[in-house]
Amino acid sequence: MVGFSEIGTSFDPDNQIKSVFRAMSFCLAASRFVLACQYGVVAFQVRPYREGWRPLAFTSLLHLAAAAVYFEIMFRYDAGKNSRVYIVWYLLGVAELIIHLACSKLFEVLSFVGTHLGERLNFLTLIIIGVGAPSYWPRT
Repeated sequence: MVGFSEIGTSFDPDNQIKSVFRAMSFCLAASRFVLACQYGVVAFQVRPYREGWRPLAFTSLLHLAAAAVYFEIMFRYDAGKNSRVYIVWYLLGVAELIIHLACSKLFEVLSFVGTHLGERLNFLTLIIIGVGAPSYWPRT
């Protein structure tokens, strides 16, 4: 998250800075690689249970494949040239979202039922509203 916040202020698709776009691809690849490792460790731990092992291993492989694509995109930026390859970030992100949500509906092991995800999203919403609200309040 720190990497994204540092890079976000310099992100301009019309005036691309090679190092910024490479760093963004690297952050995306690194985050997916860490997720692949996390799911891989869990899949390794539950390997005796076929109903849990396969979905976790599949999810780990999906994250690893996404990391490879993001890593490859990192080398597509050249100094002084604008490239539209960053659009793949958006397309792959939407594809990841759809595939992972479909997997969570198909496999009980990956389901969000009974988790604290809803509560965490509610807290995140309150934090975002709480941080943004004071800037709109009139000063007295």
